Parts: sequence; C-alpha cells; structure tokens
Amino acid sequence: MRAAVVERYGPPEVVSVRDLPDPVARKGQVVVRVRATTVNSGDARIRGCRFPRGFAVPGRLALGWRGPRRPVLGVVYAGVVESVGPGVIGISVGDEVAGMTGVAMGGHAELAAVRADRLTPVPAG
Repeated sequence: MRAAVVERYGPPEVVSVRDLPDPVARKGQVVVRVRATTVNSGDARIRGCRFPRGFAVPGRLALGWRGPRRPVLGVVYAGVVESVGPGVIGISVGDEVAGMTGVAMGGHAELAAVRADRLTPVPAG
C-alpha cells in the first residue's frame, strides 16, 4: 500500500509517499481501505513539531524525539472495510465506515488497521 510517511519533523516537504506493507487486522481490529482523510491542524503540528509553549519536551517524549514515532500520521478516516480481525462482531467486509484512529494514527495511507470500537457505519446516501 502507499502511505504519506513523515520520518523527521519539518515543513510539508518532509512528507514522502512510499510503499509500505499492508496492515493486518489483529484482535478487535478491522482493516479499512481509506477513501477520505484529513490533514488537520493536529497533523500539521505533529509534522512540524510545533507544540504549544511549554509542551515541546513532553510532546517529543510522547510522539518521538527526532521525528514521529508513528511515521504515518492522520487520525480521521472514512472508507470500506477490507478485512475483519478476530473477536470483531457486527462489522463485515464491504461495510462503509468512518472514525478516528486516536494515538495510533495511520489514516494517511491507502489501508489502515483500526480498532473496531472506534468506528461507525456511514449511512447510505
């Protein structure tokens, strides 16, 4: 799959599109083929290492010292379920869903493994 990867903090030019292995749905997860995502102010702050005054050191400790610990940013997504992991009920392959990845990030990719309890069905129409 292709993904927008950020290996070091910096301006938008530090983002590169790369091929990465497809994620696998673990227990309680589904893999979603991302059809829509956002680049919001939180993503831009993380990519640029622009934390509020007094949060630079805690931010780097939490997210990564020289670059994001999770190089595929993006917390908001909408797409179609590609596979379902063990223990997931009520969600099927082909379902249209939307949600947030939380601190796991990963929404800026063609495929994202996400917690099933953090998504919602997209209503028809």
